Amino acid sequence: MSVSATLGTALGLVLVFALLALFCSGITETIANLTQRRAGYLLTGLRAMLDRPEAEPTPGMSGGQAKQRLSRLTKNPERTKAAAAAVQGEPTEPVPAESTLTLALFDHPLVKSLQTRRTKWLRRRDGALRNPQYISPEVFTRALIDTVLPVGPGPVAGSDLLARLDNALHSGPVRDLPSARALRALVAQAEGDLRTFERFVQHWYDEQMNRISGWYKRWAKVILGIVGFVVAVVINLDAIQFAHGLYVDEPVRQAVVATAESGTLCQNRDSAADRAACAKDQLARLDAAQLPIGYPAACQLWHSAACWAWSPADERHWYDFPRKLLGWVITAFAVSFGAPFWFDALSRLGSLRTSGPKPS
Repeated sequence: MSVSATLGTALGLVLVFALLALFCSGITETIANLTQRRAGYLLTGLRAMLDRPEAEPTPGMSGGQAKQRLSRLTKNPERTKAAAAAVQGEPTEPVPAESTLTLALFDHPLVKSLQTRRTKWLRRRDGALRNPQYISPEVFTRALIDTVLPVGPGPVAGSDLLARLDNALHSGPVRDLPSARALRALVAQAEGDLRTFERFVQHWYDEQMNRISGWYKRWAKVILGIVGFVVAVVINLDAIQFAHGLYVDEPVRQAVVATAESGTLCQNRDSAADRAACAKDQLARLDAAQLPIGYPAACQLWHSAACWAWSPADERHWYDFPRKLLGWVITAFAVSFGAPFWFDALSRLGSLRTSGPKPS
């Protein structure tokens, strides 16, 4: 009985963590879209790759201020056009030295076409345009070559184009940029083969995109944990109380286990919003099954001690709130691992539970 109860409790706890993480990931995705977080990280990564290493701060500005200014400038056609002219040796007006090539890249039609219009009520914060959240390696490579290399008369062979590009990187306006040294090395390694050079640039870009993906994942994990804590407090999902309730209440535990074994559990939904809505419905069904979720009826603003007790019949203790707070923190920490982690754990636990003999 105890082994079956322990496995069932673990299965139910993992199920709730998975559904809550799925619900919170929808909120996190909404926050990321509203704040253009992916686009911001892409811009930061491009500037670190092309103009200024991330470890070198912009003089007179905090990191956040520099990112906001760069975001605004990339959406200003006059400033990107001026940067493109400066990169090709025909400056029309001063441009920020720490982001010249990045701005010039956003003047290229291939990149500019990836910008989209914002909804009217969001324009006041950061302009009418949204920067792309992703630029493909092929588009980046083509736009970078066209931006650095001055336009010449008529088509040229691949080897001649690389020779002209090498000359621009050694003696042109971009010669002192951090990216120029890397590009000169890639030109030398390509040995006159344009396709090989493009493949090298794409690989270089992919490596930088992996770093950007890491930045976003770390940010999303922190936000997911914060959202998880807020949601845990709002619906009173205390991991310690929840595990205890499942262990001692066999009918409730069996109902949760049956839910865990019933199907895909929202994983087949296409969008993050649909998955979050599905997870919310599943949590509501679990709540209806008398799971220890939510605050007791006796919980009132002027009688807060009743909010922290596990049941109305329990005596009040000084450690009720610290224990409740610890349960919320455990829930938030679990949610920060993300829904895929918990659904994978749910699958493994389900297999473990069904692989042995059925409990009598």
